[in-house]
Amino acid sequence: MRTKLPELREESIESEMRDRDGEMKAKAKRYADKKRSAQESDQAPGDKLLVKQERKNKLSTPFAPEPYDVVTKTGNSVVVESPEGAQLIRNTTHVKNNMRRHHRILRKQLHCLMLLVL
Repeated sequence: MRTKLPELREESIESEMRDRDGEMKAKAKRYADKKRSAQESDQAPGDKLLVKQERKNKLSTPFAPEPYDVVTKTGNSVVVESPEGAQLIRNTTHVKNNMRRHHRILRKQLHCLMLLVL
């Protein structure tokens, strides 16, 4: 039976829909990341981190006072080792960089800049 309706090839439409869907998802991700100021975590093996601890009362600190060493990092999961040797697996949102490391890096950068200027 012949019709005057146009025929659509399903293969080309499906691939076009998938391409367009991927483009729109990437665009939405870029917008959300920009709006939330999202950034990659810069934790690497060997870094010192502070790990969140359970709040026992309102005077307890949110992070454990002793720094933990990063063993491995995979995606948003990080394996840290305590000074006693116990290993913990935590999400990167539950750890924070030890500020001493940042000060050390800034001092090295400042020292290098001073050497370049002289």
